[in-house]
Amino acid sequence: MACLSAWRNPRSAGDSGPGPQTMMTAVGGLLVIAIGLRLLGLARIRAANLLPAVLLAPLATGVVAAIRA
Repeated sequence: MACLSAWRNPRSAGDSGPGPQTMMTAVGGLLVIAIGLRLLGLARIRAANLLPAVLLAPLATGVVAAIRA
């Protein structure tokens, strides 16, 4: 949600999109949801396999921002 809201409401006209902290927050939120679904027995999502995304999301944000600039 944080990721989508940042893209929908940019801070300024020259803003390149969500920053690394916003992306890490979005990925962390998805991990919390995945862990909750697994604890409830509703889905078998392997949350540990998604942990590299916490580091890759800010890197990908930086690369995209560099390409846009």
